[in-house]
Amino acid sequence: YKASTGNQISLRFAANDFTGVLPAELGSIGNLYLDITGNKITGPIPTAFCSQSAWMEGLVGELDSCDTIACPEGKYSESGRVSDSEEKCRSCASNEVAPFLGSYSCKDEDSEINILEAIYKGTNGSKWTDNSHWNDVSKPICAWYGVTCEGGKEDNHTVTELDLSNNNLRGTILSSIYELSSLKRLNLKDNHVFMTFDKIGMAEKLENLYISNIDIGNVDGIGKAPALKELHLTNNDFTGPFPDTIFHLRDTLESLYIAYNSFSGPLSPKFGTMTKLKEFYAYGNEFTGKIPVEIAKLDNLETFVVAENLFSGSLSEDFSSMKSLRLFSAFRRLKAGPKLHGPLPSFSNLPQLEGLYLDYNQFSGPIPDNFLAASLKV
Repeated sequence: YKASTGNQISLRFAANDFTGVLPAELGSIGNLYLDITGNKITGPIPTAFCSQSAWMEGLVGELDSCDTIACPEGKYSESGRVSDSEEKCRSCASNEVAPFLGSYSCKDEDSEINILEAIYKGTNGSKWTDNSHWNDVSKPICAWYGVTCEGGKEDNHTVTELDLSNNNLRGTILSSIYELSSLKRLNLKDNHVFMTFDKIGMAEKLENLYISNIDIGNVDGIGKAPALKELHLTNNDFTGPFPDTIFHLRDTLESLYIAYNSFSGPLSPKFGTMTKLKEFYAYGNEFTGKIPVEIAKLDNLETFVVAENLFSGSLSEDFSSMKSLRLFSAFRRLKAGPKLHGPLPSFSNLPQLEGLYLDYNQFSGPIPDNFLAASLKV
């Protein structure tokens, strides 16, 4: 793109989660206001940018400094750059880091190390199945087994993934794990660990949480997770009603796995508020009553598995018009007692449907003439 020096182009991308480097092609814009502060963009700033005197409303030329675009790595300012002649990009202290361009502050270089060391000590790390490089001071934490960092780097900060699944962890996961500020994916399934969720609100980037088959007891407070998209709670010996706290995830949650527990009682109509939900797996629980019609209103729902529960009553015709549904499974091959019954819905407007499992229930009457009409169109 080529712009004349008389036309200012404004690109304001501050406080997102952009990564990588700045495209050198932006240097062809003669008059640009570029705000990339507060992201995860690495340097250096292309040298050609620093000679664009009209950039940043003329501040690049006035102060003759690239810092007017963004503070370099290792430095910070309140605005993430030099916004006037009084502001400076300041160096981090010796034990702190600012690993990206345009940092608003520095962080303790040892903070993530300390958090991971606490996990190791609290879960009998010396007995893990694989503890390669853990607590080895000669290796950066991003080289420790199960640890992934931003951009695949091997350094001591910006942990984005922690996968210690099926690794013989035994003990307690401290709440400090939620202080890993860049953590997006946490997998602790198939271990003997206990954890709580009262501080999960600190995990601002956490999107995927795998805690199936661990020793948590309950999920009180998990609804405070600000960005959670995928939650695995399979085989955790949960009993009683479905926890209301999960409905607080309605603005973000896309996939929920709660199979092989003993949740009981009716499914709440509040499921109708989970508008982002795409996948719901609740196989092998003890849910009773009718399948709430509110679930049929979930336009994004693709997979609905509630087989081997104790549902009874009729199934609403509203389930025949779920535009995204691919799999509907509510069979009862193993469990006795009242079952789904009454006329079979037509399921006539399910254009994406691939699987419908209703066997061993008590449906009766004729199969509707328009049965699976949209699904059978070629």
